[in-house]
Amino acid sequence: MPDGRPTDALDRQHIDSIRSLPECGEACFSSAVAAFCKQTPQLIALIRHAIAERDEPAFFRATHMLKGSAASIGLPHLARTADSLGKSQLRPDNSSDRELMAALKSMEEEAAIAIELLAEELAQPRRIHG
Repeated sequence: MPDGRPTDALDRQHIDSIRSLPECGEACFSSAVAAFCKQTPQLIALIRHAIAERDEPAFFRATHMLKGSAASIGLPHLARTADSLGKSQLRPDNSSDRELMAALKSMEEEAAIAIELLAEELAQPRRIHG
């Protein structure tokens, strides 16, 4: 991870399988990337708000949605990070806030890297695995 990027940040085989869909191929991938880039900052904001408000259902829902969208677009590391955060508990006495906010900040940075990687991936011609 010399450039700060996890080695498994992108699942290129998964991405190539999306890009190879006979129904829509590259258009599906481009659309999925656009939706992910729009939705991810909103989900992170929802997670931050849920922590502040001690809203466990909203916290779980937002982390689960981020996990699912990351996994479906080929971002396994981010999906695992969101899953791990979603398994955390919001303690009523706020004692978990510092830890949760640090984990959220780390996840937010990872999401920004993922968005950069997806943009780079969109600029690349589709690879054929054989």
